[in-house]
Amino acid sequence: MFKKQLAVFAIMMAMISICALSATQENYGVIKGSKPSTIGRNDRIEAAATTFDYLWYWPAEAGSFNAEEWQFAPQLQPGTDGNYTAHFRDVALGAAITVNCSGLESGETWSATWTSPTGAVKGTSTLTYQNGCFYGGLWYTCECGWPPYISTNIFTFYTTIQCSDTGVWTVDLAHNGVIYATKQINILPQVDESRFPQKYSQLNYYDNYDHICHNPADYNKVVYCAADDTSMFHFSIADQGCALTAACTILGYHGVIVDPPTLNQWLISNNGYTKYDGLDNGGSILPYKIADYAFSKGVNVQFRGRLLRAPTSDELVDDLCKYGPQMAEIRDNPRHWVTAVGKTEDLYLWKTIDPSGGVNGYAYRLYDEIAFSGPQEDFTDRLNGIHFDFYCPIEAFVTDPIGRKLGYDPVNNKTYDEIPWSGYGGPLRDLSQAELLDPPKEIEIVAAINGDYLLKITGTAIGKYGIGVSTHSASRQSHSSTLANNVLTSPNEVHSYSVHYDSSNLSATYVSGGFDGGGQRPKDVNKFLSYANPSDSQTDLPAGTTTFPLMVFYGNNAITSTFKASLNGVDITNLFSPTAGNHETVNLPLGPGRNVLSLSADGNLPSRVATDTDRLVFIVK
Repeated sequence: MFKKQLAVFAIMMAMISICALSATQENYGVIKGSKPSTIGRNDRIEAAATTFDYLWYWPAEAGSFNAEEWQFAPQLQPGTDGNYTAHFRDVALGAAITVNCSGLESGETWSATWTSPTGAVKGTSTLTYQNGCFYGGLWYTCECGWPPYISTNIFTFYTTIQCSDTGVWTVDLAHNGVIYATKQINILPQVDESRFPQKYSQLNYYDNYDHICHNPADYNKVVYCAADDTSMFHFSIADQGCALTAACTILGYHGVIVDPPTLNQWLISNNGYTKYDGLDNGGSILPYKIADYAFSKGVNVQFRGRLLRAPTSDELVDDLCKYGPQMAEIRDNPRHWVTAVGKTEDLYLWKTIDPSGGVNGYAYRLYDEIAFSGPQEDFTDRLNGIHFDFYCPIEAFVTDPIGRKLGYDPVNNKTYDEIPWSGYGGPLRDLSQAELLDPPKEIEIVAAINGDYLLKITGTAIGKYGIGVSTHSASRQSHSSTLANNVLTSPNEVHSYSVHYDSSNLSATYVSGGFDGGGQRPKDVNKFLSYANPSDSQTDLPAGTTTFPLMVFYGNNAITSTFKASLNGVDITNLFSPTAGNHETVNLPLGPGRNVLSLSADGNLPSRVATDTDRLVFIVK
């Protein structure tokens, strides 16, 4: 009771608004109104001394709940059965009443009791009349008993409901302990779909989607292509634009009106898609660029993260009721991105807006969530980010500068999900039938911290892979580059990379080998030479192996003219073409048994020249 009285006192006596109520707070109360009601009244008692006027709701889309401004809230309209409907994202419900001052006696009371669908009573708010004044806890008003006299007073009883139990809520309105009106409100486990200006359908748009094409001889082979390349067939938004279209629907909900072709062109012009030099695939949306588009239009829509969700997770329900519609992935045939809006009333199925038609769809399972929030929230602390794209056949996981891991390690069959708000999954576009067998993969790191990220790549089949990296900062700067291109791999072959991230200077993002060779000081000298393959000082290889693809990185401060290499005592420096700040793959000739590779290079330190010397052993069994 004290909590309720203190809140009401702050409103009525100190005139401080109740703002930014948490969705989990248990708040209810009674407040005086200031303007007369103009709608038809019913549920009259005692010669019209008390009148129920209407029910109202405070939508989350309207911003923070201010109880003083309740009379500006939209009114709920009863259905044909006399009951009302609201939504689980609505912040508050209220019941407005009018009290006639004529004939009032001290000691009269008015109350509202809110009961949840489970039968639990959330709370009762009470208004008392005494000697010409109404008392609502620690506040009072005496307009009925003291000059200047008025004939009626308007009050409202309210309760906050955002993310509370869904189903039928009941409010019992009583005068002197006698219930004179009972109203029922069905809280749907969905966002209010009338808030969507348009539900876009990707099928309406045959504009070229990004710069991805397919070879005329192979529809399923997705390749990156120039806009004017007439030798290829361009994929359209209708073919590949599910995530793009879902993003437009979500942006519209938050007040940013944009159709898929317009957003597509903006993303192309502002590096909003993954793209690589000579690599297949591409065309996946960088999700923080969706937020950047809204920001360019003056609306603070924010990307909160890529979240790995279990198929029936309540966490997605929580995000929907707190933050509004979210992008989610259906992994049935085919994999497809949709706009999640809630659940069916029986809580059995997810309710969606499907970009393939712009109509409501239903799904038993939803997986990855691309999480957004609207102008009512602030997640600017999550704007620093790193996005990795991988093209198969590989799996990957990353370790951040403080040891947290994200991704999948097939050697140990272990999934990591240790970096908050970050995820590992497929691209943000439709997939071709061929891609469904082994889809491209992405790691999205949100709220990235500065430092070195260790990336482990494990082959899952014989083939070639590529890696792209895109970075983003809190100042909304971004930078993209190709980390690796057409690298050979085989089952369980492990390559490691080190990626340095500095949010203050994204162009200084650089890549080195994940293994430094050991021997010298790791922080500087060991960076002159580093290796993506091998990832340890000794590598055991199967019998019959005759070559090994050494992937060597030359540091920015390496003096490559001093580079030397020998294998089993024989100088093989001529096999290498060292360039500072670059890397290469050299096929080492190996014989049976023990093979010892020695490499060295000088490099510049701030005050001297030092030498990085590494000794790598390859044992062919």
